[in-house]
Amino acid sequence: MSEQLITRSEAAKMMGRTPGYLATMAYRKKGPRFIRMSRRCVMYDPNDVREWIESHKVETEE
Repeated sequence: MSEQLITRSEAAKMMGRTPGYLATMAYRKKGPRFIRMSRRCVMYDPNDVREWIESHKVETEE
């Protein structure tokens, strides 16, 4: 982990989603990996968010 951790709001912004959407994904054990700092605080490694986005790319035919 070479970059500074980011908040759920910052991770959601990277994904073009809301923090609530990301919270729901985390509750369902979906979405990018996160680090639970306390009961109410989670942080994300920006590299994990980027990897998750990359893993959901869909190849299309031209």
